[in-house]
Amino acid sequence: MGAAGIDLRFLLDMLKLWYSNGCANLPPESGIALHLQIFGGDGLAVGWHEGDAHPTILAFCASVRCRKNIVVLKPRRQGADIVPHHRMVERRPCRRTKRNPRMFIDLADMLVHCVVEGPDTAPPLLLLHSIGTTQNIWDAQAQALAGRFRVIRPDLRGHGLSSVTPGDYTMRQLAGDALALLDALGIEKAHVAGTSIGGRIAQQVAVEAPERVLSLCLLNTALEFPSPAIWQVRIDEVRRDGTQVLADAVMPRWVVDTALPSSRGLRWMLLRTDKTGYAGAACALRDATAADVAGRIQPPCTVIAGERDPAAPAEAVAALQAAIPGAELVVLPGAGHITTYEFADAVTAQMLAHFDRLGIG
Repeated sequence: MGAAGIDLRFLLDMLKLWYSNGCANLPPESGIALHLQIFGGDGLAVGWHEGDAHPTILAFCASVRCRKNIVVLKPRRQGADIVPHHRMVERRPCRRTKRNPRMFIDLADMLVHCVVEGPDTAPPLLLLHSIGTTQNIWDAQAQALAGRFRVIRPDLRGHGLSSVTPGDYTMRQLAGDALALLDALGIEKAHVAGTSIGGRIAQQVAVEAPERVLSLCLLNTALEFPSPAIWQVRIDEVRRDGTQVLADAVMPRWVVDTALPSSRGLRWMLLRTDKTGYAGAACALRDATAADVAGRIQPPCTVIAGERDPAAPAEAVAALQAAIPGAELVVLPGAGHITTYEFADAVTAQMLAHFDRLGIG
C-alpha cells in the first residue's frame, strides 16, 4: 500500500490504462480521478523491475498525495529527462521475492503486455482473447489452471495494454505475434486455447507452426466469420467514431444477460479498446477464409461452442469440427459468445476435461 492507503499496484494499472488510452478519462468505476501535470514531454513515464511484486510509480513524479479518492502526482522539475514508459527500469534491491506475473515484452514492432502464472516447469498454456476485450476474460480459467500449467495470457495487438499499431492486421501477423511471444519466453511448444478471434488465431498458429502446438482448445470460433462486407461496414464505423458505436449492438451478441456485472465489465473493455486496434483486428476477421486452415490442423482439439452464440452458430461450429481430424465438440446449453466470462465454470470444466482426456497436467 502507498500513500494514504492507495494500492500502488492498482494505481499503476490505472495509470497504464490512462496512458494507453491517450490520457483520456478513466471510467467512473475505477473510483480514481487523476490530476496530472506533465512537463518536458507529452506522456507519463512509469516503470517497474523484474522480481518486485509491488510495482512502483517512478517517472518524474516527486511525490504522491491522496485526498479521499483523488490522486495527485507532483512532477519533478521542469526539463527533467523523460524516459519512455515501456523502457524505464528501476535498479534497486527487490523488497519481495514473489514474481510479478504481469510483464511487458518487446517484439519486433510492438510491446506486448501479458500475464504469466504457474510453475515455470509446468506445461505451457497460451490463452488468446476475443476482439474488443483483453486477457482478463480468461481470469477464471487462469486461476483454475495455473496450478497445473504455466498459463500465458497476452493482450492481443491493438488491445488492452499492448501496443496499438496502425493498418490492417492479418491472421498470419497475429499468429506471428503469438509465436514471437513464446520465443521471447523461451517456450518451444505450448497448448493453445483461443476464443472468438483468439480461436481463429490459434488455428493459424497450428497451421503456421504445427510442431509447436501440443493441443488446441477452440472456443466460440469458426474457420471464417462472414461476411467481408459486414465487417467492412463495422471497420469503417469504428475508424470514424470509435468502439462506442458498436456497444449497444454487440453486447447482446456477446452475452445472454447484459445486466450482469461481468457483462458491464465486458462493455467497458470494448469501450476502452483503441479504435485503430479494433479495426485492425476486424480486418483480420474480414479477410480470414476457411481455405487458409481447413484440413491443415493436426493437434488434438476440443471445440467448445455456445448454444445461443450468433457469432459462431451451429453450422459454423460443425464445419470447424469437421475440418479438424478427431476433434471433440462440446456445446454449452444456453451460452452466448463470450463464454469464458458469462459461463466461466462450465468453460473451465470443459478445458480441464480436454486436458484430462489427453493425460496432460
